[in-house]
Amino acid sequence: MEKTILWALDTGFGLFFMIWGVESTFQKWGITQKQRQKGIAIYLIVVFLLNALLHQVMLAMIIAAILVAFVFPMEIHALRALDAWGLWSIIGAAFVLWTNTKAEMMIWIISTLFLFGAFIFIRQVFTRKFYSCFGQVGMLSILLVCGATYFGLQAEENMLAYWLNLILIALSMIGFVYVGLNKKQMAKPLLLFDLDGTLIDSQPLVFETFRQVFAKLKPGYPLSDQELYSFFGPTLETTFLRYFHPDEIDDVIELYQQINRQLHAEYLKEMPYALETIVQLHEQGYVLGIVSNKRHAVVELGLEQSKLKPYMDAVYGKEDQPVCKPKPDGLIHAAKQMGYKLDEVLYFGDNAADIQAAKGAAFYSVGYTLDTIQKQSLLNAKPCAFIDDLRKITKLLKEDQIWIDKSIW
Repeated sequence: MEKTILWALDTGFGLFFMIWGVESTFQKWGITQKQRQKGIAIYLIVVFLLNALLHQVMLAMIIAAILVAFVFPMEIHALRALDAWGLWSIIGAAFVLWTNTKAEMMIWIISTLFLFGAFIFIRQVFTRKFYSCFGQVGMLSILLVCGATYFGLQAEENMLAYWLNLILIALSMIGFVYVGLNKKQMAKPLLLFDLDGTLIDSQPLVFETFRQVFAKLKPGYPLSDQELYSFFGPTLETTFLRYFHPDEIDDVIELYQQINRQLHAEYLKEMPYALETIVQLHEQGYVLGIVSNKRHAVVELGLEQSKLKPYMDAVYGKEDQPVCKPKPDGLIHAAKQMGYKLDEVLYFGDNAADIQAAKGAAFYSVGYTLDTIQKQSLLNAKPCAFIDDLRKITKLLKEDQIWIDKSIW
């Protein structure tokens, strides 16, 4: 009876510690409280179901964490969710393993070290080399971590498990050191940019276009400054659905684009030092691309008007992306299409949605805006870096680092 109570306490503490870690990590990443609570509730249900099936709590914790990371939708990519669920489930499982090994210190230390070693191997070695293969990351996680759990539990009666654990720990650490030694050999990162407000000053154009659209279709409705600013970031469909019936959206967008094209020459101009900076980056050998929520043809028009088009290696508009910002899918799609791993990308944007999308993919995000009203919401999104002059990009790129969102922990 006493042993059962101690096992329940250790298991409960392990689960509590794991859930606390995931909760605090997701909160740091800006995941809403509702999403955090729902994800943890689903996780606990899956743990109890798997435990009833497998009769092994630690195994259930780890499998459930990986399943929830890949199945439960969040405003981050599944691989990034795996980082949180995977690491904290290993820490929680370490407490449960203590009870399962009957408190034999050496077995617990070896098994726990292997669990961490397996995670380091997955995160730091495998994902560095095959970072675009998200499904394979999840499968390898399941195989390695579940294998570690099994051997850890069997180590008490199986000397082979001791040696296997030690060999795998050594391989994991060698891989970790290898990654550290090769940081300086990384190629130039891919530079992706939002367009409006980042490289071209389209604010007067956008404001005037919306005013003319509403003057024609809703003449008695005056747009406030707050509403006009809220139109930056979301797609036109999302914006107009706030004011018009879904059946009217296509016609409203067509009118918007017609007016917008007519006003381009008069209202559109480049952001200060945009052309100068882009030309310099192009000459330095950086690969450049645009990822925008605007339709492709309108993006091309803006690039031509601002004379930036010859320097862009790829352009992704709304219809070129699986899902638009603030979801990360469009950025991930662009990086993969352009042949880059996802830890070799910087994304520059002027809007909170830009930063959210970059963070969802764990890209290195750079906020840039000259608008004092928009600046605060941009800073609230917590970009990896903020600049107030596009010429500072070249200085930023001189830093010796892996270009990934370090708020991941």
